Amino acid sequence: MLDLRQFLLIPVFWLVGFPPAFARFFAHWNIAMDRNLGVSLTVRYLAVPLFGDYTIAGRIIGGIYRFVALIIFSFFILVCDLFLVVFFLLWYVFPLLLFYYLDFWSVLILAVLVFCIFIYRRDRHVKTVFQISDYKHISDAFPHQVRRVFSNYDPNKPHQLLLNLLNSHFFVRFLLKIGLSESLLRELLQKTPLPSLTYDKLSQEIYKIATKTNSRLVFSEHIFFVFYDQSKKLQEALLDTNIHRDDIFGALSWLVEDYIKNNPPKMWDEDYKVSPIGGVDRARTSRPTPHLDSVSEDLTWKASRNLLPKAVGKEQALESIIRALSRSGHEHVLIIGEPGSGKTTLVGGLAQEIIAGTYKDSLQFKRLVSLNPSALGSYATSIGGMNDKLTRIIKEIEAAGNIILFIDEIHNLAAAVQEEAGESSSAYAALQPHLSSHAFQIIGTTDYANYKKYIEPNGAFARLFQKVELKEATLDQSLSILRAVSLDIEHSERVLISFPALRQAVNVSDQVIYDRVLPDKAVDLLDEAVSYARESSRAVVTADDVLEVAQRRTGIPIKNITGQESGALLNLEELIHKQVISQQEAISAVANALRRARAGLTAKGRPLASFLFVGPTGVGKTETAKALANAYFGGEKRMIRFDMSEYQEKSSLDRLIGPPQGHPDAASGGQLTEAVRRQPFSLVLLDEIEKAHPDILLLFLQVLDDARLTDGMGRTVNFSNTIIIATSNVGTAAIQEGISRGQAYDQIKEEAMISLQQRFKPELLNRFDGIITFQPLAQGDVLQITRLLLKDLAKRVAEKDIRLECEEDLIEALSRNGFSNQWGARPLRRLVQDKLEAPLAKLMISGQAKKGDLVKLDARFLETGKID
Repeated sequence: MLDLRQFLLIPVFWLVGFPPAFARFFAHWNIAMDRNLGVSLTVRYLAVPLFGDYTIAGRIIGGIYRFVALIIFSFFILVCDLFLVVFFLLWYVFPLLLFYYLDFWSVLILAVLVFCIFIYRRDRHVKTVFQISDYKHISDAFPHQVRRVFSNYDPNKPHQLLLNLLNSHFFVRFLLKIGLSESLLRELLQKTPLPSLTYDKLSQEIYKIATKTNSRLVFSEHIFFVFYDQSKKLQEALLDTNIHRDDIFGALSWLVEDYIKNNPPKMWDEDYKVSPIGGVDRARTSRPTPHLDSVSEDLTWKASRNLLPKAVGKEQALESIIRALSRSGHEHVLIIGEPGSGKTTLVGGLAQEIIAGTYKDSLQFKRLVSLNPSALGSYATSIGGMNDKLTRIIKEIEAAGNIILFIDEIHNLAAAVQEEAGESSSAYAALQPHLSSHAFQIIGTTDYANYKKYIEPNGAFARLFQKVELKEATLDQSLSILRAVSLDIEHSERVLISFPALRQAVNVSDQVIYDRVLPDKAVDLLDEAVSYARESSRAVVTADDVLEVAQRRTGIPIKNITGQESGALLNLEELIHKQVISQQEAISAVANALRRARAGLTAKGRPLASFLFVGPTGVGKTETAKALANAYFGGEKRMIRFDMSEYQEKSSLDRLIGPPQGHPDAASGGQLTEAVRRQPFSLVLLDEIEKAHPDILLLFLQVLDDARLTDGMGRTVNFSNTIIIATSNVGTAAIQEGISRGQAYDQIKEEAMISLQQRFKPELLNRFDGIITFQPLAQGDVLQITRLLLKDLAKRVAEKDIRLECEEDLIEALSRNGFSNQWGARPLRRLVQDKLEAPLAKLMISGQAKKGDLVKLDARFLETGKID
């Protein structure tokens, strides 16, 4: 459909709109050409020789070169300006000439020109959002297709407006970005009432959201968001499909950013900004550096060809580096941050700043070069080879005068100082005097552990650098980084990544991946989700894909509870009772705590659950922990067990968390911290905790309180996906005495608690989610335990194709002989091993019990070890 208003506005644009647009273009064009060709820069450096050659010949040649370049570039700009002036005159004269020589061809040419201007004004916005005075002119900021749909809006048929928007593939793409398909939206619109917004009300709300998202234009996505924001019913319907407001607004802002990035203002636009002059050695004053080039990588060269990732979310750290480099003392810079925090990306952002253009004298025309240690190390094969190479490199850098040297992992340089003198320390020996004199500037990177180990103790070395700490990215910063990174991933992998997938990658990686930092671990998780989606032949990466790969990697159940898992959780007591006899109160308390944890109702920043099991030996405390590992974690391999009687000395603390830095065994870490780092979703069993040294007990205060523990190397280990169970025999006498007196269970618990308070500090006891008292076993309980053990034995024998049946008299005899008041049922397992398993093994090896046989055992087998 033709927009007649655009035809009527063509004369106005021709006579009134064109002159200011042309004036802006003319001014911006001249500034851009001056900065690209360097005319004013050539004037400034007219008397400066080329490439630092201050000989008489060098000065003469340099002066001639710059003067000739000035004449050529000025002439080129002048010719271009004359052409633009002629074009401006023709803009007004040409239509008059066509009217004057009115004939068929004149009419045809005029019609074509008018039609071209119409198409231009139709397909390009008339005004930006920033140029609109109020919401009543919001349609002027619509692209043609959206404007046409919006002009037909009927407040009595709001559904029709959204249905018409589905004809735009950009809008359909937006729906996929929020995790909503076109068919599902059509289905929702059929059964979900929408508010009847007046034309003015709709325009006003669109204007608000466009301003809030800093949009240059208004798109169909803004219209959709307004109806979503104004309709509670639509919000509820989308929430049922797990689409939240943050997802819609985030996807809208994301697409706006993408549009701004790919459609920057043109030279004739009012909001066009002329960049400062950029590039490397634009004045051609530096000297070539062949020796440096052979062992380095030019980051500014890579930045000029868009080969470096954008330093998104690191603006504050980048500004700190620029300030440090700009100081009068020509400071060196040391960037400190954990691996994966983006230190190298930050330095790449500095190279991009140099190329894009900057008003900072400390960066203008500089060349940022990364030293390659491995290439430099190849010169260490000969005596003095590395030292000679470094001396040549340093001379080149000083002569060039515009080089900033980047040394990744600079702690290796400081570490060399601590070694014996020789080739290993030649790098520091060669650089040290130049570092002190600030003849050129260096940017180094390191992590906190190596900074404390190598750099901080070397005060003279550390004082040469201005520290810039790069903290782990926040969740919001990581999300911004993923927005930028995902656009490149979409292009290279030919997939579409939904905004909920980005949000999920950030949140889940922060919650369950502990050995890396944001944004590195979020980007890695997103990459893995993209690969998983492609392997599944799907073109859209969803939040479920991220959850699936995260769950596969960590084993942590982070997806929504499935029907099968729901049944297991609801019947957790029954599952545990298949392995543990009696102790109903203890098992019920544990099961309730686990259901709260899986439903997400436990306090954040604490372990999933923590219990102190108290009671006599052999009543099932450890067996309950094993059953819990089987039922909740999927097997006993997820149980990390520590016999705390082995940690009775204060010195054994290092065995748990690892020795401090500088110790020969520091790199191996601690037994507890390394086990949880490798297996963050696990059950940690602290057997007989009362036998541990008091200082070790204090260690667990922090673990039980905020689920964190710092190892000897200063690294934090996260316990938030662990269940911690401590067992203790303290209070056994009180429990047994209470049982003999026939006291109620609550009274027995109180007596046991008094014993615990006498042995443990209150702050430790109060940090457990529950202190559970196990009762001594009755003879009937032992009989059931015996049946469980024999059932397990029969299962193992059946794997050898031999059937095993145990008579009742055998079961009763085992339960009598395998139980004692002091040790509970603990002797029972040993009895089964000695009296049943060992003789059975002999029978199987001798061939008396072979495949296909039925072996029946009665009480006589305990004495004879023979079968009939």
